[in-house]
Amino acid sequence: MVRTQLEAEAASHHAVLTAALNRVHADLASRQPAGTRCVVIAHAFVTPGTGQNKDQNMEESDSERDLSVGGVAHVGADAFDGIDYVALGHLHGPQKVTARVHYSGSPLAYSFSEATHTKSLTVVDLTAPGAAPALKRLPCPKPHRLERIEGLIDDLLTDPAHEPLKDAWLEVTLTDTALPFEAMARLRRRFPHTLSLKHQRPFTPAQATDTPTYTERLQGRSELDIACDFIADLRGTAPTSDEHALLQKAVDAARVNELQKETV
Repeated sequence: MVRTQLEAEAASHHAVLTAALNRVHADLASRQPAGTRCVVIAHAFVTPGTGQNKDQNMEESDSERDLSVGGVAHVGADAFDGIDYVALGHLHGPQKVTARVHYSGSPLAYSFSEATHTKSLTVVDLTAPGAAPALKRLPCPKPHRLERIEGLIDDLLTDPAHEPLKDAWLEVTLTDTALPFEAMARLRRRFPHTLSLKHQRPFTPAQATDTPTYTERLQGRSELDIACDFIADLRGTAPTSDEHALLQKAVDAARVNELQKETV
């Protein structure tokens, strides 16, 4: 979006950041005395560049916006060569890119993918000219800690080991065969700060085999068979006789409705 204004060579993160940094360097060259320190604040996905540890993985979370432009989401730290310290925003976990390039991370968690983050503020001391800055991370207070738990709902509601989680913000993954009735309401009675509920049915050997396509599963099946299979797949058990009768009535009513439309 700012390629034209910055006269960047291409519409890419690297080209636009390079163009912006060219202006920073030009301004720095005009400063007196020579050797004036320079701190750059930037919002980007920056990875180690040439001569750095390229195998270093920058830790992402589910909270960051996608910065992809033309299929390229990141910028090499080489773009910031010559800067005394680069204070980065975007990634929510505090982490080091190079000795002079760091993410402070967010002061609060913005998704449960950040449950293991240690939130902090970064105090930076620009020491002797030419030397790498000295950093100290000060922990941020937590209104509530974030926790993830999973299991059968009856176990989660009765196991005394989970009592300390009553004061935590929770993401709960239920592993019951079928999603229990009013699961969120029941969980919140024990864990008032439950914010997210997921359902992950237990793995069965049948899931490891090749499954037919949706079209193949429908071939030769009646509407009632398909509806019954949907119920069984959704909750792990086949419809009861009463449910089967209700489904039959629904299918018959749908057929009558379609016939009436055709005769109008």
